Amino acid sequence: MQDLDHLIGLLNSVVAIAPQREHFIDPFDPPAWAKSMESQQLIERLSAADTERLFESALQRIGNHAFAVDYYRLLRWMVDRAREVGSQQCVKEVFDYFDCVDFSAHAILFVAGVHCDHVVDMGQGITLAPISLVPTSRMKAIMAHAGDTRMPTPIPSAVLTRPFQQRKRHWSQSKETRTTEPGDWLGGEVLQTLDDARLCLSLSDQELLAIQTIASTMSADDHFPMLEFGVSWGLHSFRAPISFSRRINDANVGVARTLFDQFVALLPEDRTHIRIPMEKIVEAAAVTDWVRSAVELRVALESLLLPDGDKGELRYRLSTRAAILGGGSIEERRDARKRMTKVYDLCSKAVHTGRLPGNNQTGELLRWARQVVRNIICGMLRKQVVRFNWERIELRAPNTIAV
Repeated sequence: MQDLDHLIGLLNSVVAIAPQREHFIDPFDPPAWAKSMESQQLIERLSAADTERLFESALQRIGNHAFAVDYYRLLRWMVDRAREVGSQQCVKEVFDYFDCVDFSAHAILFVAGVHCDHVVDMGQGITLAPISLVPTSRMKAIMAHAGDTRMPTPIPSAVLTRPFQQRKRHWSQSKETRTTEPGDWLGGEVLQTLDDARLCLSLSDQELLAIQTIASTMSADDHFPMLEFGVSWGLHSFRAPISFSRRINDANVGVARTLFDQFVALLPEDRTHIRIPMEKIVEAAAVTDWVRSAVELRVALESLLLPDGDKGELRYRLSTRAAILGGGSIEERRDARKRMTKVYDLCSKAVHTGRLPGNNQTGELLRWARQVVRNIICGMLRKQVVRFNWERIELRAPNTIAV
């Protein structure tokens, strides 16, 4: 306790002499305040307590990014943190980090194409929130400088977030302080779950919400000494322009929660199977160019209705299966098959020629087909069946098969 009190006193002395803002410290030529007697004594005591040598000229990792760390950078973080929460709490947080195996962080998906006015519970620990309510002070500081409309970059309108535990990992020139252990220490699984929630939210409306991911990040919670802002970024392929941006309502949220729960309940291989048509139908709805929309629509149709690379009579098989799963009377199915045949021809023309007729019928057929795909996917999730014995179904064509 006496040693801890001395450490807190040293930090108070360093806080008193350090400037307010000086984020970068060159460890080979630190500023005068970092070379003071109090700073050097504090670094010496931190180094002695850091039995794993986490901050001894090492790399600190979060997600798929790694940042250079050393005791001077740790000292800078402690000065800023002590000014926020006090020296005693700051020292406790540093020692807790020395001892931990995992630390708490947030996975964040920045999306465009949807607006919300408040935090929405999506289930499975995921929330949808306005961009102004992004979690962690680190991300708030970064986003305070984002959104300049003069920049040729898309501006996110909302965030999907989920807390998770990130494995603590540091590297030095001589060794890695944590051996490779099983688990999702890169955070890829939690980011995939966020994207799955985005897809389910996009399918919550009959017209489809064209929600697209702009970027993803993992941000350490504020009380962990993650240096260099402690964030990991990933930029996503953005299929701009978005046709329009929608404000979600309570009905959308209710449907999205149900779809997401049903999606999560699928077997892992079934989630993988249906994820492609879900992604592609949302992309088809996100673009205003009919040719690009038709190309994405064809991929969605074939991945959904022609599993295992079915060969031969693709046009007939696809249109018939869409009609069967769509349900309705014989007359309604016959009409649906005719319309889907026309849709398949349009999609083939878009793929092979890059052109489509520029008339209202083309737009209406593509819109109708997107809704059909959306309804089939929702039906599959509801019945928890994403794979069918198509030979048996096509020979019987039972009325009960419609989803």
